[in-house]
Amino acid sequence: MERSKSILGKKPVKGKAVPPGDLFALGSKSSRQGESSLQKPGSVGIEKKPSSFSDNLAALSVDRKRESSLLGPGVAKKPKLLSAGQTFTPLGKASEREAERRLSPVPPISTAYEESAIEVENTDLLSEIGSADESNEIERLEGLLCGAVKHLHQNRSKPDPIVFLTLMHLAKSKPNIFNRELVIEAFCTLLRRDMSLNFKSKGNLIVSVLVCNVLMQAYVEESNWPEDFVKVYIDDALGERVWVDRADCKGFVDNIVTAFKTNMPKTNLAMLDVKQESGSASPAVSFSEDDDSRMEVDSDKYSAAPSTSPSVPVSPRYPNQFDNIESFVMDIIRDQLLKRQLMDASSKNLIRLMTVTCGYQEVRQLASQKLELWLQNPKLARASQDLLMSVCMNCDSPQLGDQEVVAMLLKIRLKTKPVINHYLLCIRELLLQHAENLRSVLTHTIYNELSTARNPNNMPLIAIIFQTQTDTAARILAEIFQDLLTNKDDYLRALRALLREIVRSLRHDFHCSTFCLALMQLRTESKFTDMEPVFKERYLVSVTDLVTMCALQAVTPAVREASTALTRGDRKDVDVLYAYQQLVATIQRDAIWWLHTIVPSFMEPKQQDYVHCIRKVLFLESGDNYAKDGWPAEADRGPMIRLAQDCPVLEDTLMRILVIGLSRDFALGPPDAVELADILIRRAASLQYEGRQVLHVARLELFDALLNLCSYRHPENIVLPSGYQAPQLAISSLYWKAWIILLIISAFNPATFGLSAWENYPTLKCLIEMVMTNNYKFPPPTTAADDSSIEEIRSNEIQVSQREKQQILEFEGHLAASTTKVTIIEGNSLLIAQLTAMDPNGPARKPPQQVLDQLRVLNESLKIGQMLCRSRNPDFLLDIIQRQGTSQSMPWLAELVETAEGSMDVLPVQCLCEFLLHDSHGPHNIANTANDEEPIKFEKHKKKQKLRKQQQFLRRLQWLVHEGGANSSTMQEVMDYFLKRLASMQAASRALAVKGLSLIISKSELSPSEESLCEITDEEPAHSWLLKQLPSLPMFPSVKEKICLALRQAIQIECDCSLVSVYVIFLSKHSDGLALQNLDSLALDIAHLVVERTLVMQHMLPQDSDTMELTAGLETLEAFLNIYLNYIHKAREPNSAGYTWSNTQDQIMLQWDTGETATMHILVVHAIVIILSYGPALDKKLFQELLAVWFPANGKMPTAYLLDTSEEALLLPDLLKLRMLRSNVKQLIDAVLEDIEPKQLLLFFQSFGIPVGSMSRLLQRLDQAVSTHTAAIEQFVGNHAFMMQYIEVQRNRGAQGGDQFYALLTGGKMLKDLTGKPDVEMACSDSPLWPVHRPQGKAVQPISGSHVANMLLQAFDTSGSNSTGAETNLQALKQALLKSNQGVFNIITGLNEILSSSSAAIQSFLSSSKFCSFLALVISRQSVAGVQPVLTAVLDRLARLGEGQPTPILVMLHQYSRISRAQSTMKVNLSSSAQFGIDVMKLPLDSTQQEKQILKSMMSSMMSSRITEHRPVELAASALLAHQSTTDGNILLPSTAALFIDWLELLDPEVIRAVPEVQEKLVFCQKVVEEGCAAREAHICQPYLLSLLTHQTSWASLHTCITALLAEHSRQYDPTLVLDFLWACIHIPKLWQGREKRIAKNASKEDVLGLSASQLSVLVSYVVQEASYCLSANRNLSPKHRPTNQIPVAVKSRMELLTSCICDDDDKMKVIVHDMEDGIDSDSEKCQVYETLLLELYVQYPYLLAWVSKHRLTNTDQLLTTDTLTQMDMITHRLITGLYPGRMTDKMADVEVACRKLAAHHPLLVLRQLPALAALLKGKSQFSFAQFRQQGLLSLSECVLSILQLLAPAIFKQHAALNDILTEFFNVLQAYSNVHIKKIGPFAAKLVLFLDQYVNCDSIRATSVLQRHVQLLINISSSDA
Repeated sequence: MERSKSILGKKPVKGKAVPPGDLFALGSKSSRQGESSLQKPGSVGIEKKPSSFSDNLAALSVDRKRESSLLGPGVAKKPKLLSAGQTFTPLGKASEREAERRLSPVPPISTAYEESAIEVENTDLLSEIGSADESNEIERLEGLLCGAVKHLHQNRSKPDPIVFLTLMHLAKSKPNIFNRELVIEAFCTLLRRDMSLNFKSKGNLIVSVLVCNVLMQAYVEESNWPEDFVKVYIDDALGERVWVDRADCKGFVDNIVTAFKTNMPKTNLAMLDVKQESGSASPAVSFSEDDDSRMEVDSDKYSAAPSTSPSVPVSPRYPNQFDNIESFVMDIIRDQLLKRQLMDASSKNLIRLMTVTCGYQEVRQLASQKLELWLQNPKLARASQDLLMSVCMNCDSPQLGDQEVVAMLLKIRLKTKPVINHYLLCIRELLLQHAENLRSVLTHTIYNELSTARNPNNMPLIAIIFQTQTDTAARILAEIFQDLLTNKDDYLRALRALLREIVRSLRHDFHCSTFCLALMQLRTESKFTDMEPVFKERYLVSVTDLVTMCALQAVTPAVREASTALTRGDRKDVDVLYAYQQLVATIQRDAIWWLHTIVPSFMEPKQQDYVHCIRKVLFLESGDNYAKDGWPAEADRGPMIRLAQDCPVLEDTLMRILVIGLSRDFALGPPDAVELADILIRRAASLQYEGRQVLHVARLELFDALLNLCSYRHPENIVLPSGYQAPQLAISSLYWKAWIILLIISAFNPATFGLSAWENYPTLKCLIEMVMTNNYKFPPPTTAADDSSIEEIRSNEIQVSQREKQQILEFEGHLAASTTKVTIIEGNSLLIAQLTAMDPNGPARKPPQQVLDQLRVLNESLKIGQMLCRSRNPDFLLDIIQRQGTSQSMPWLAELVETAEGSMDVLPVQCLCEFLLHDSHGPHNIANTANDEEPIKFEKHKKKQKLRKQQQFLRRLQWLVHEGGANSSTMQEVMDYFLKRLASMQAASRALAVKGLSLIISKSELSPSEESLCEITDEEPAHSWLLKQLPSLPMFPSVKEKICLALRQAIQIECDCSLVSVYVIFLSKHSDGLALQNLDSLALDIAHLVVERTLVMQHMLPQDSDTMELTAGLETLEAFLNIYLNYIHKAREPNSAGYTWSNTQDQIMLQWDTGETATMHILVVHAIVIILSYGPALDKKLFQELLAVWFPANGKMPTAYLLDTSEEALLLPDLLKLRMLRSNVKQLIDAVLEDIEPKQLLLFFQSFGIPVGSMSRLLQRLDQAVSTHTAAIEQFVGNHAFMMQYIEVQRNRGAQGGDQFYALLTGGKMLKDLTGKPDVEMACSDSPLWPVHRPQGKAVQPISGSHVANMLLQAFDTSGSNSTGAETNLQALKQALLKSNQGVFNIITGLNEILSSSSAAIQSFLSSSKFCSFLALVISRQSVAGVQPVLTAVLDRLARLGEGQPTPILVMLHQYSRISRAQSTMKVNLSSSAQFGIDVMKLPLDSTQQEKQILKSMMSSMMSSRITEHRPVELAASALLAHQSTTDGNILLPSTAALFIDWLELLDPEVIRAVPEVQEKLVFCQKVVEEGCAAREAHICQPYLLSLLTHQTSWASLHTCITALLAEHSRQYDPTLVLDFLWACIHIPKLWQGREKRIAKNASKEDVLGLSASQLSVLVSYVVQEASYCLSANRNLSPKHRPTNQIPVAVKSRMELLTSCICDDDDKMKVIVHDMEDGIDSDSEKCQVYETLLLELYVQYPYLLAWVSKHRLTNTDQLLTTDTLTQMDMITHRLITGLYPGRMTDKMADVEVACRKLAAHHPLLVLRQLPALAALLKGKSQFSFAQFRQQGLLSLSECVLSILQLLAPAIFKQHAALNDILTEFFNVLQAYSNVHIKKIGPFAAKLVLFLDQYVNCDSIRATSVLQRHVQLLINISSSDA
């Protein structure tokens, strides 16, 4: 309504505006001034003070006078006055409706207030009332209020605003003045209908609204209201409902309605028909009723508006008047119903009144009788529906009256669907009011459905009932069915049909299990207990039939489809099928419970009926028994029954069947019970769903229950002899069937039944092993570890079988003695074949052959053996494997692994380990004959399959160990399996364990040749898996303790000395952080090895000082020293104790002179001394430190005391002292000889194996003893002759001393000096010599230089005078050459001396045939350091002296000379790799033979012993690097270069591991063509080496190479190769194996390389260098062939690499931006490349603009011309296309703001999308201006123009796109400027400003654009003017 458009002279529009708050604008408005005065809350209000309010009233009076003066005669028409008692009626006659309105059913309210009314001026009313109230004049106060009421009566059509505003103000400020009876009566008269008005007009409603709000305000705090309010409410409710339905009276009405205690329904707005009227903003609300009611609603349209008044509290206002009000209301309603026998539209108010008063039971009863008729009347439909809802919501008590109401409601029959839907909705509310309502409704509905007069709404009612309370409804329905089944008439068929119909109407949303369980409950009513037996039998059968029918009825279409799909192998809907099977299993459980507990207490069923019921509920009967009324149909019957049969079996079902069979009170016998259990278990076991339990049993009582059913019970009438105890026997067929049943249950429940069977039932354990190993022989081969044990089991079985026969014969004889008197023997016995001994916990029994056959078939069908193998708790398979050990062959294991699907996930890891090692030592060769060609192929294929499976298992185990995690229990099991075998007593088992560990830890592969278990490469040491790879595993800290314990046990048993040595080294490396207790145990275990395993120690610590074993021996010795040194340090710490007081027998306490103490085992002390006797190791500090602890230089050894007796202990026994004497350690020898007794001295002297130095010390000590203890020496000397001879022998060995002792033995004769013997020099005591333990020969000592010459002359003496001595000297010289480097040097030096001094010796040498071989031996030792120059001189001198003599020596010398000259042509300096590369470049290319010779010589030099391990790699790489560093690249032949590359690949497959510095230069160096310019093509070897690097190198080496490349930027490296290498590292296929192929869009990027910020800077430098090379190369091209924009192309190719390395890291991005800014600031030629790269990064990451300190992004041309597509381009394009006006107009403003912000902050991104902006504007000027504007295209053009303004001045460089946009703008102006210039003027003005900017920025191009549109701009300018 547009009030501003009212024109004077026309009738003013009638308006109704409700002011906010408590201010009500009353009366009609006739002018603008009156309207404004009523609408503005600030003009009038009751919140002001009384004085201001009086002033406002006076002003309002003046306005009224002014208003009346302005009104002319034609403005308002005065209503016609009617005579008293006369009203206007249509057509001049009174209607029945008018008569009823005049005759109100409510008694009239007294009008006595008129007598007390005091009339005053309206303007003085407020002041008069205020003064009366202040003076407490009650009567005057009442009179004034009554006078106001009288005034309102007289001016009801147009009340004075002063009066009603005064009343409202008083109600707000002084509500207590209205709480008087006379005032209430006066105001209530205003609420009654004024009968003087005609029936079409309701008059001015403002008076009624005023009164309601005044009374509400006056009584808002009162809890007891007068009954007059109820009377006027009923009067208006039955009348025209002037105020009872108004929203602004709702608070007053709601408080009155509390008198009826009615639960009112909420307003259902869905019943309203809301229609939009054209030209009006308010909806027209219409009901589906008559036109009269619609007219009334339209007239009260404002009443539907939401109330703006504040909420009014609603509370009971008539607590003590309920009875009076109820009788008053009921009288009126009954009277109205009697008057209106024929209900019409005028009775609608009565229905509404009944709706409000439904809290009265009588009203509900009256309404229920009339509702069906009213609901059928279209004019009363809406009100009747509300009444129906009110009746249903107030039936909330179980009283009889409400039950009758429910019955009446259910008899209602409706036709139209909307009414039916409302009826069902009301019934839903009825069900929720009280619990008994559901039972009543469902009972009436079911009985009505079974009757002949069925209600068509029964099924929808039932559906509503079940939707409301499903389980409760199902239980009540079952009780109703039970009641019907007790009738004499058979209701079974009817109930079956009814149940099907109910399930169909519910769409199978029916809880069958709840219904069945309720149907089987015990009923104790008399009609159930007093039933006749015949009816009880029928009841039993009927209930069983209904239960089975429910199970079949639950077969929904979804279940059928899932079953059909499962048969096809599709398991997508298997959950639906499984849910149905669980439902059937639950129903069967409940049915068996009913038959077990309820049925026997209810009746005594016949055996036939009882068994029939059990079989029927288990679906074991034929199909006809389930279709008594023809349902299911014959076509569907079979599939439905099969679906019901294929269900799991619950534990309770099984137990109850077995209990029923055990009890004699039931009709089911034990054989039948066992048969039923067998069928159910087999049926359930055949399902086997993944992850589903189909046979879960937890109670172990089932063992006893099932086995007791098999027991044999003799007839009770037979009396056995006294004193005879009948044996426990079982029926054989049932007994073995029970074992098979228990076997199946154990397979499905291994944790409970399986474990109990395995531990307590040997027979069942035997069956389990049979099915697991697939071997059905008794006993299974896995029962025992050897054949003897198996034979013992067989013999025991024979004995038990014979004893069993004797017991059965004896028992049968006693039975026959009581009956037939026949003597029973084995031939005529009947029980031997039928019975067996009942001893389930006894020894395992042999099953009959038919049982074994059944077991085989059962295992093939159910796979119970595989199920038992899958069990990990308990682990049966692991138990069998461990029981078998490694000595027994386990072919069944291989077969099990091969046949088991997914065995890696199913079988235990121990099984995988066993299978991996099973055939490693077996035969692999197959005889290849022509007759056996096919078997050979089959065997080969089978072995290939097995090898492939072993490879899979190996990879699985490797993954578990390397990547399984430190907390993985599976990984722990793998390690435990192999570690336990390291200490096996069988060498084969230990070897397999070592091989398995090496395979798994080193990640080796199985040999494809099948000849050995593994092939270990020569690159790694033999046991590097233990020392290097095992500690690097992530799980090593968690298993280190177990590994150390296993190795400590292994060193006590292992016989492989190399393994023991490695074990000791490992223990040494990982013993540093151990506690003292652990160190004590370790030291004791090492002591056992050192002291007790002397033979192993001899081989672990060899004696050959010049062999390869020396290093290993020294490492082992160092490990021993390290262990004991750590132990000593820990043991000597204060308050340390490494022993337990329970075992102190061998513990001693040591005390040093320094006061330190330690407690340790005596064996540890002996082991430490023995280890010290071997001398120092590689690290001499360890030896010296440990030696200083036990044998201090200036002190004495520690004192030992026994812990148990505190006595001093003997620390060094005689055997240990003897071992100390045999060493070369001076401190040990001194300790032995310090306090030695004469007896010990003589004993040690006579011992063998003592070195010469130690023997000399003994002889000297003997001389001293002779001088001091002569008598004691003489006493202990036994055989003087032997002693004398022994002294002579020792003197011949070179020992010194013993003269006095020899004199004592000989009586004073002195010992003769031995001449002619070689003077053997005594070894220094400090030299690290090894003791001699070899059985042959003597220790080889270096020959001194002074003796060499004599020995050479004697060895090659041609005279033959001393042949024996010559041969001895020759052998000594050869031994010195081979065993000692010093000996080689001494011999060659001696030869040089002889050749320099004696010519006779030269001839002797040249003529000796032995000298030739000796000289060859000398030449072979030329690699010894310092020998080459002297040897060359000797050979040259020999050649000169013997020249001309045809001797073999000269031939050998000439050959040596030729080789030396050939080698000298190259002059390779082996000490410098660079020099070697230079020498290689000198090779002549025209002589292939010479090159081959030089290469051969070079390789022999590289492989010599002086070259380090990686020296050949370094030399080959240097040669190739020198070849590549030249400009021509033609130093080496291609074949030679390829040969070097092949060598590199063989020597170092990882390319950069051996010599990283040289090899990295070889792979990544760039070939210099000319100074300052690099060739872009790679070298011939670099691509191949780069591919080897990325595919064969470990990630650790790759990471090291990446770190070296990116440490700093090197111009020696080719940037293309470096960047290609980094890109390849990110995309190595092995890195991405096992990853998800489809990565989520929101997934974060993975930083593969993990580069640091500094490394990223170097990477950027390489990218810039590559781009600059590209730029330099393009400059050399002609302009014709020069590519355009070459820098972005070069940079673009590396952007993905750069973004992958940045990985959205802000810190890295900041560093890169800073580096690029520095590059841009530099004056180098690379600044342009840096700027381009920064632009490309900006496109990828626009937010980096915040880190650019200066305006760097200036080179926009390259950025805008590049075709790089980024995520930001897509977002920008999406935003720009979103500018086009469409359906979502509310989002366009947001898009426009986003585009503006983007253009302001990131203009470059928007400039890249200028063509998209031009495309948006194309062709839009063809519309009419109205369409152009209505579709939002003008707004679009203005938005694009504003975006262009934000892009200035950068946009003026984009000429093509800008010209397109400007052309579209000019087209718009051309099309619409002539007619709509004012509307398009703002756009034109903005465009002119933009063009002005264009001219200022680029006047030339702007002028060319403007010249084409000059006339258009002139026209627009003139039209604007």
